[in-house]
Amino acid sequence: ISSENDLAFVAKQVNDAVTGFEGEYFKLTVDLDLGNNSWTPIGAASNYFRGIFDGDGHIISNLNVKTDTGNSSAQYGGLFGRVADGVIKNLVIDGAKVISLKYAGTVAGLLSCTAKTGSAAIINCRVVNAEVYGTQPGGIVGRSATTGATKGQLHITACSVENLYIGQ
Repeated sequence: ISSENDLAFVAKQVNDAVTGFEGEYFKLTVDLDLGNNSWTPIGAASNYFRGIFDGDGHIISNLNVKTDTGNSSAQYGGLFGRVADGVIKNLVIDGAKVISLKYAGTVAGLLSCTAKTGSAAIINCRVVNAEVYGTQPGGIVGRSATTGATKGQLHITACSVENLYIGQ
């Protein structure tokens, strides 16, 4: 991924239920400045990101998410709205404002696993200078949960947050 358009393409494919990119690998190859333009999170209520996103230490700056419009997708706010059975790693987000009806996190609104043997993870991610608003807000992730009768594993490892404001 080398541009905002590349990243937006991934969001559109996932959100339009074309693919969740299960097991597919994406690598960010440059720092991206999203310019505080309105960002549509990658993944929503029933369309999840299931791939591996490797930020490769790059920075995504000026993230602006507002998903409080009242539809079911508005429950998931972050760079990623919903990650299920996927991995986000080695990413820095600097300068973010995330507003969501429910789950709001800078990296992901909701981290979940949907299979009994599934797992999902956020590893080595850093958030700097962020504001997060929602009924279940968090600096990295708004909520992490298994769904239904699943017994999968969720991991948030080696992540940090600096200069964060959380509100409802």
